[in-house]
Amino acid sequence: MLGVQQFRRAGQAAAPRVAALVSGLMLLAVVLGVSGYPLGKVLSGSIQGSFTAPGAWQSTVRWMIAYVIIGAGVLVTVRAGFLNLGSQGQFYLGTTASVWIALKWNGPQVVVIAAALLGGAAAGAIWALIPGLLRVIWGTDEVITTLMANFLGVLWLRWVTSGPLRNPAGSGESTSTETIGKQVRISSGTGVSWFTVALAISVLFATWFLVTRTRFGVLSAITGRNQLMAAWQGIDARRAGIISFVVSGATAGLAGAIEVLGPNGRVSSGFAPDIGFTAILVAIIGGLSLVGLLLAALVFGALQAALLYLPIVTDLPPSALNLLRGTVALLITVGSVGGAIRIRRRQTKPSGKPERVAHVSK
Repeated sequence: MLGVQQFRRAGQAAAPRVAALVSGLMLLAVVLGVSGYPLGKVLSGSIQGSFTAPGAWQSTVRWMIAYVIIGAGVLVTVRAGFLNLGSQGQFYLGTTASVWIALKWNGPQVVVIAAALLGGAAAGAIWALIPGLLRVIWGTDEVITTLMANFLGVLWLRWVTSGPLRNPAGSGESTSTETIGKQVRISSGTGVSWFTVALAISVLFATWFLVTRTRFGVLSAITGRNQLMAAWQGIDARRAGIISFVVSGATAGLAGAIEVLGPNGRVSSGFAPDIGFTAILVAIIGGLSLVGLLLAALVFGALQAALLYLPIVTDLPPSALNLLRGTVALLITVGSVGGAIRIRRRQTKPSGKPERVAHVSK
């Protein structure tokens, strides 16, 4: 009976997101039909680009890996009651740190790869720590500061690729770094290897362990539900906030390092402009659960693979699938407003004074 109830609750939680996805697909079909594009050909091309064409499933999995790793960090932050929208900037800091290590450090292959991955994660964590500290110490709105940090991350990327690490042989408007050596690459151009898949699985397992089997997971869950209640129980919400921001930034930076050491091999000024933002959307659509995150990452990984493939077999512009992603994001955001308002009311207007319990943070 308990299993049936859990299944029913999971279905009820997923229903609005599934409805948003279906509504987005229907709206896209209407727009394409009115615009004169053949829907059958577009659908066939999408399936081919996502799964059946040569190399299609590798492309889908490649994007899944990035979305899962970044989304896992988003899940930790939101679960603690905070919202880190700076994944894109943290991703950029991870890419630049890892490419610098891979280009400048001569050493054993395993050591350089490990250092580049850890360096990327550390750079992302430090970049996320800044708005995290502003939030927990001075109460600065983390939505604004993390969004601003994204713009600073873009400027940092442009400076690195056009200045200290610029490839002198490059030319044109888009500058880039030199390509790292093959001996420190962790995948081919497809971005999929046993190592990159293992990294994604490891991040998922570590996230599960962190939120379900550690003291931080218990305290952050209480903080995320009601910060005022957590304060009455003696829980230090600031500590949970700082840890969650660091974890979220580290996963985004790690994803950036994987992109550098894997399919790209270098960093350019126009590098992966929306991967971090899409990963945030993936985490929200997944209902902030690890299973939901995997399923949403599969959907959006397939969409990204289809976006890259459709211009080859049809005259459909890439902006059409961007329209789908934007529509789904809008519908889910609108559907989440009521829940966000209710959570805010619970945190600021408690119905009564609860019984004080032991100081679990000590």
